[in-house]
Amino acid sequence: FSGRMEMAATSLSEAPASAGATPLWYQLSLELGIAQSKDLDGLRGIFDAGAARFPDYLPIYRQMLRALMPRWGGSYDKVDRFINAEYAKSAPRTGFELYARLYWIFAVLSGDDENIFTDGSADWGSMKSGFQELIARYPQSDYLLNVFANFTCRVGDKTEYAALRPLVAARLSASAWSGEFKLADCDGRM
Repeated sequence: FSGRMEMAATSLSEAPASAGATPLWYQLSLELGIAQSKDLDGLRGIFDAGAARFPDYLPIYRQMLRALMPRWGGSYDKVDRFINAEYAKSAPRTGFELYARLYWIFAVLSGDDENIFTDGSADWGSMKSGFQELIARYPQSDYLLNVFANFTCRVGDKTEYAALRPLVAARLSASAWSGEFKLADCDGRM
């Protein structure tokens, strides 16, 4: 495994300068750096360069969040600081959308083992605003609507869940629900 990772890292580092013109180069560099247990400062440098060139390419953010996760030696504090800093940079352009997307990515990476609201410091008001902005931008996305409802269940926002539930009934996307947060279970909780 280590030998193959080293070969892949060498191939990426020897790629022509034009390789950095694609966001995939940054994504793969981060992914390999994490697999090789590279230091966070080095990974952050790759992320910063990639995000500066491709601020809307979410797989770069996903890889950086993965590197900051507690299970890989990071912490909730590092995750929260990263998300808040990236949100602050993007807010004039994206509103709360990036905030919601980044905590959503972190929640998916964490699975049902962790709660971004109680283990981390996700702010529901900011996430809710971000999901509302996303729904307004992508009104036809059944998946997004269901993910929003899933998060209302996770945080226990009964009012918002009640408003979303009739829409979800007509536009169910089962892949937006997880083992711990199944639609039927959320109906029972909420």
